[in-house]
Amino acid sequence: MEAVQHGGRDEADLADAAFAVGVAASIGIDLPEACVEGVVANLALLRGHAARIDDFALPGDIGIAG
Repeated sequence: MEAVQHGGRDEADLADAAFAVGVAASIGIDLPEACVEGVVANLALLRGHAARIDDFALPGDIGIAG
């Protein structure tokens, strides 16, 4: 399936950009348009790291840290 383009950004990028701007606004940060692309790239990187952690299999005898 080909991504639908809107002004140079595909729909997934637009959703990520809207998410980034919305979350920033929710904590009182006005995210400048010039920063959105970098923030979206960092979100993608963090999603990749989170997926690796989530997929990491632990032995059944590992207890909760604390």
